[in-house]
Amino acid sequence: MSSTPRIFKCSGEFVHLVTSEGDLIKIDSKTKTFQVEQGENFDFAGSGLNFQLILREKNVYSKGQNKSGQLGCGDLKPREDEQFVPLSMPIGEVVARGQSSFAIVAKRSAFSLYTKELLSMNSEAEE
Repeated sequence: MSSTPRIFKCSGEFVHLVTSEGDLIKIDSKTKTFQVEQGENFDFAGSGLNFQLILREKNVYSKGQNKSGQLGCGDLKPREDEQFVPLSMPIGEVVARGQSSFAIVAKRSAFSLYTKELLSMNSEAEE
């Protein structure tokens, strides 16, 4: 049985595909190359400016540049290897843009990986 795309996410110069087999395919639109990470049961992934966020079993992992603390490790050191990001709640989605990163925890809430603050959108317009 061949694997089919289950989730895709475009962010900057990268496209991420998570397959039905749980593999992650990262496509670089500038160089027209791709990289496959197999067997890790990825749920979701996203890239910002030279860094990557990975969601696996409602946990966040990060790697890459960390100039703004966007990896969520509590410092500004870059990481070549994937790092577990300790968060106090299960995560449904990750979002990365530029040097910013967020973990989506509810329909109208996001958790900043840099500040470790829970951000909620004003929902008065929906009431």
